[in-house]
Amino acid sequence: MSISSPQGGGSKSQPGAVRVTAGGPPKPPGNKPPTRPTGGGGGGGSNRRRPPVVVVKPQRNWTVVWVASLVGVIALGIVGYAVYNSHENGLSWEQRADKISGVVYYRKSKPAILTTAYRNHVEGAVKYETTPPAYGNHNPDWQRCMGDVYDAAIPNENAVHALEHGAVWITYDPTKINATQVAQMAKTYVNGNDFTLMSPYPGQPTAISLQGWGLQLQLTSPTDTRIAQFLQDVRQNATLEAGTPCSSGTFVTGTGSTPHNIDTQPSAAPSAPASTPAS
Repeated sequence: MSISSPQGGGSKSQPGAVRVTAGGPPKPPGNKPPTRPTGGGGGGGSNRRRPPVVVVKPQRNWTVVWVASLVGVIALGIVGYAVYNSHENGLSWEQRADKISGVVYYRKSKPAILTTAYRNHVEGAVKYETTPPAYGNHNPDWQRCMGDVYDAAIPNENAVHALEHGAVWITYDPTKINATQVAQMAKTYVNGNDFTLMSPYPGQPTAISLQGWGLQLQLTSPTDTRIAQFLQDVRQNATLEAGTPCSSGTFVTGTGSTPHNIDTQPSAAPSAPASTPAS
């Protein structure tokens, strides 16, 4: 219901009249509820804009990145080397030698050279299948091979017997390398190293050649890293008479092309019958 002050029977409200309506207390005339300002454009609110959001991109610490990358590379290298080393250690000396680039592996291509047919002791000159020889029948007396460096050619027949004991014979053509290189090779690979010997070999196919029993590596440079690898893998390993020394017994030290023979054998190592391999 509504209460109004009647005047003249009209229904028009007078100024200042208080109008009461059902459902709540009287509201003062002319008052409007406050409006909340709104942001942005349109809608009649405040036109203030929010400040732009600035995203600051974090700077990358390149030192940390570089160090972390380097550590990762080193770790991978260590792991890779360990795997490689483990694999290499699992190989036999023959497998390692066969992997040397350029090595001629007669033991595999001509296995008969490991039999007694190619290991007889003979007097006089022998015609060999390779130059320099790397296997074959040979003189009963071996060329001393306890780090000996010969300044002249030595007999093939005595040198091949040293190979049978497990020595590595290094030969060089003096027309293809100079005296300084020869001296450096002797110092690096031969002097003081048992089961090695070195001598000139004029006319060989390359400047340098390495022989073990049934293996040969021919090279052009005295600084080739394969020289050390061949010595490491072949020296004493390629022996057909394990335990036979280079430093004692019926060895010879003479040079020249004619085989040297010693008539007497020491009592500890008597001559073997012709039908059996001689030591």
